[in-house]
Amino acid sequence: MERPVIILADTDNTYLKALEWKFIETYGNQIELLVITEPSYFAKFFSVERQADTLVVGEGLYDDTIKRHRIQRIIRLTDEECTDSSGMATSQERITTLYKYVSIKTIMNEATYHLKNTEEKSVEKKVRVTCVCSAIGGSGKTTIALAVAKNLTRHHRRVLYLNLEMVQSFSYFLKTAASLPKEACQILRQKSADYYRNLKPYIRTEEFSYLPPLPGSMDALQIPIASILTWIAQAKESGDYDEIVIDADIIWGDAFARILSMSDLVLTIIRQDALSVKKTMFLLNDIDCGKEEKFVFFCNFFDSEQGLSLENAIGKWHVAEYLPILEQNPTLEEMSKADAIENLTYFML
Repeated sequence: MERPVIILADTDNTYLKALEWKFIETYGNQIELLVITEPSYFAKFFSVERQADTLVVGEGLYDDTIKRHRIQRIIRLTDEECTDSSGMATSQERITTLYKYVSIKTIMNEATYHLKNTEEKSVEKKVRVTCVCSAIGGSGKTTIALAVAKNLTRHHRRVLYLNLEMVQSFSYFLKTAASLPKEACQILRQKSADYYRNLKPYIRTEEFSYLPPLPGSMDALQIPIASILTWIAQAKESGDYDEIVIDADIIWGDAFARILSMSDLVLTIIRQDALSVKKTMFLLNDIDCGKEEKFVFFCNFFDSEQGLSLENAIGKWHVAEYLPILEQNPTLEEMSKADAIENLTYFML
């Protein structure tokens, strides 16, 4: 089987060495890697027709004649920071412009997501489970969870969103408002060895995948939370997803503790008012926060003119991002493109 051909070209030799090493470390001999640092050799190399799967090229070497070659994907690296905080300036046809100093992981994602038969060799691929939670209602938790799922999908991650609120209304943000059919609810009420396989036909996709909202509360439908947790574990084991985003409800008690335990990242949504801070501290006192690095805090509805300093109020915990008050009722598309959401996604990648 022919190996994908990836060409790295830039006049900054030090920069290119780091990129080259990461490609070798990740893909080994599964790819054919060509590195070019000299402008004269670059011009000579492309003076005849070339074929490659991906070209990652610095803007000092790039010109429009590159488009004539049979290259599936071209990543043009720019020295000027893009207005898009994800580092992506434009994406047209097969050419994407990226800020040169975004993470190497971001560049690799853009350069290789279209390739087939290449698997990362350095570490076993792991599905990341992110729990999005809040100690107070009205924090915008669901909106942020959906926006993160949508943004991760833009970065070529296969994402499953699952809402675990007692009453689910997240379809307000989606194109399809239909609830989970009764026969699917019946599957969750019964004991099953394979919830995921039996419910897979009911999963919908709007960029990211999701299980439709329940037509009533879990209590009214007599759906045990244990069935949902088993479904999540089986979805993780399926290998169908890179990311599972759980929109969790803290009312579940012991079940909530299990959700935190199965999560690789816990994203806690907080507001800057004193009540929100107090309830958040109560929540932190009730859960096991032994692995501090997996807990990330996100401040929504931030007002820089308010006096309360969250960094002082929540002690050792660090607030990763602050999302200011947006226009009334922003769409999911607008929310997902907010700088704070972009930065949070960048952090996760």
